[in-house]
Amino acid sequence: MSDAVSALERKGLLIRSPGSDGRRRLLALTDRGFQVSAELSAWDEQLVAALPEPDRATTLHTLLRVIADLQRSGAISVARVCTTCRFFGPDEHPGPKAPHHCHLMRKPLALTELRTDCPEHAQATA
Repeated sequence: MSDAVSALERKGLLIRSPGSDGRRRLLALTDRGFQVSAELSAWDEQLVAALPEPDRATTLHTLLRVIADLQRSGAISVARVCTTCRFFGPDEHPGPKAPHHCHLMRKPLALTELRTDCPEHAQATA
């Protein structure tokens, strides 16, 4: 963690301040850090939009599975993606058009409908 923070600090994207005790540090984005954060906020949509139509669904689905696996392993914090949601039913429908199901919305989901930042996300239990 400290290597990542040091790298971001060297790039001028955040500043580190002493915390309330000797072990903690407060981190804050710089103006440049906020700018980069805004530019990257829709990285998933930009990446998928740049692909040819036939590859979009498969790529999005693969990325969401990787994110879910990283979250389950503890490598990243909570991500509000369909594949980590308690309402997500993977491969509940036959055929490739809409194989998954959202039990909250009560509808089949095509791969292109999977969300990467769902406001209704409810973390699935392990």
